[in-house]
Amino acid sequence: MTAEGADLQLADALEQRAEGHRLAGHPAEAAEDLRAAAARYEKQEDAVGAERVRERLAALAG
Repeated sequence: MTAEGADLQLADALEQRAEGHRLAGHPAEAAEDLRAAAARYEKQEDAVGAERVRERLAALAG
């Protein structure tokens, strides 16, 4: 697997973990994971992924 592919997989995993934190009532941890996922997507120039995560982060902030 290329480093690029690994970064995108990690971003996806962080998004999934953030959802688990959100469902468990841990918004700070969810936000931390979403920020990390956004950074990974931005590093890979995945604008769609980064925007999706930013929207989830904004919704979490309420």
